[in-house]
Amino acid sequence: MDKQKKMFIGVIIIAAVAAATISGVLAYFFATRTITASKFATGTLDLNVASNGNALEPFVIENMGDNANISGSKTWTIKNTGTLPGRLLLRLQNVSNQENSCNDQEKAAEAGCEADNE
Repeated sequence: MDKQKKMFIGVIIIAAVAAATISGVLAYFFATRTITASKFATGTLDLNVASNGNALEPFVIENMGDNANISGSKTWTIKNTGTLPGRLLLRLQNVSNQENSCNDQEKAAEAGCEADNE
C-alpha cells in the first residue's frame, strides 16, 4: 500500500470517530424522555412571623424572679401565606445570664442593687 492510501484511510478513520463522538455528545445533550407517573407541583412557602401586627419585634425577658429564674413569655403567630405545606423548627441553645453589674436604671428601681453584686 502506498503512502497516500494509508494517509487517506487514516483521515477517513479519524473523521468517522469524530462524527461518532459528535453525534453521541449531541444525543446525550438533546435526548428527552417522557414519564407519565411523576408529578411536580410548584408553589411558594412563605412563613410570615408576626407579634401584635409587627413582623420584627425584639425579644425582651423581664421579671427575672428569685435566684435569677427567668419567667415570662412571648407569643408569635406564624402563618404560611404560600401555597405549599411546610413547618417551622425552632431551637434555643446556650442561653446564659450575663449580668453586667448595677447600672443607673437598676439603681433607681432597686435600692440594694449594688449589694447584690458583691
